[in-house]
Amino acid sequence: GDIVAKMPIRYRHGRLQTRLLFLFGKLFGQESVVTPVTVRFSEDSLPEPDVIVTTAEAYQDESRKYLSPEDVRLVAEISDTTLDDDLTRKAG
Repeated sequence: GDIVAKMPIRYRHGRLQTRLLFLFGKLFGQESVVTPVTVRFSEDSLPEPDVIVTTAEAYQDESRKYLSPEDVRLVAEISDTTLDDDLTRKAG
């Protein structure tokens, strides 16, 4: 896999992320919304979406290192300045 340098989180991005956390918390329950957490699709595919709605079981399991695709109910990725890169090179 490629090593992708992370850009610093800008205020606009952080503000949108916070809004999604509150919105998803109201819709799905605070006990199922997490950020930022790695989802392990394979050995070389470990994305870190901005906000994840997960199962209650996965949320409560503190022994795990990563979420698996089966644990994820909804993913939100904020691409306020990186949309082109997110849809091309990082999409693989």
